[in-house]
Amino acid sequence: MVGARGGHRPPTSGQLALFAPEARLAVYYGHQRTDQPVATFQGHEEISRALAAPDDGRHLYHFLGQTTIDLDGDTASAETLCIAHQLSETDAGRRLRTTNNRYADSFRLVADTWLLTSRDIFLAWAEDRTLGDDATAPPAAG
Repeated sequence: MVGARGGHRPPTSGQLALFAPEARLAVYYGHQRTDQPVATFQGHEEISRALAAPDDGRHLYHFLGQTTIDLDGDTASAETLCIAHQLSETDAGRRLRTTNNRYADSFRLVADTWLLTSRDIFLAWAEDRTLGDDATAPPAAG
């Protein structure tokens, strides 16, 4: 699906359909749960705002890695590793922020469909850097 800027972005409604109506999404800094998440979103309305793609020129790319799933009847839990890249234009030039994340998910089977009931996102570490002028150049023929 092509977004308004010509990039390939899944619509928020498609992502939101993966969540149960009462689901919770929480974001933590570090490898484990802390006393308080830095952000929590409860239910479709709040999660929809959290999932909305930015319309400020940033480009987001998520690469999902290994996943471990534990099934228990009509419930399941999963852990997925993710590397997220956010490219943005700033007054100082093009910036790249890369975060290494872990998703801890809980699911429930509803009418033959697995829905997320909770997702904890752990932002393990991040790197920010300015890209050089050659970052937009096509690769050399080789």
